[in-house]
Amino acid sequence: MIQVDSRTDGGGAPTDLRGRTSARRSSGSVWRWLANAAYAAILVVLALLPSIPPVAGRVIEIPDWAAHGTAYGVQTALLIWAWLPSIGTLRSAVAGIVGASSFGAVTETLQLLQPARSVEARDLAANAIGALVFGGLVVIVRTAMSGRRT
Repeated sequence: MIQVDSRTDGGGAPTDLRGRTSARRSSGSVWRWLANAAYAAILVVLALLPSIPPVAGRVIEIPDWAAHGTAYGVQTALLIWAWLPSIGTLRSAVAGIVGASSFGAVTETLQLLQPARSVEARDLAANAIGALVFGGLVVIVRTAMSGRRT
């Protein structure tokens, strides 16, 4: 027999073990996923532009591999942030790393549609390494922070 937790917020709305109503929890998730979608859209636009536009009238001089690693590392952190409330730190880190690396491969492949751009294995590797580094840092920091609370 399956047991159902019948906790409510006093007004009859179901709550989780922390006492949060599912409506409040899900509205936070919506914002997390909207932030992810907006960031992913920015990455797609940047991948399809013939060249990266200058920021504030200046071209930022950073190595291409560092830009790729940072961009997909940030996406990994955003994905972990979105998944964290529902599947926990380690699973969200794995999902974030795989998701950002896969999305990096897709955006790199989309560059086949832009004659001025090219698909490079080095960029694919930088995307995956950035995702792995940022994902690992999130797990390390969250593990250290949870150790302090006990």
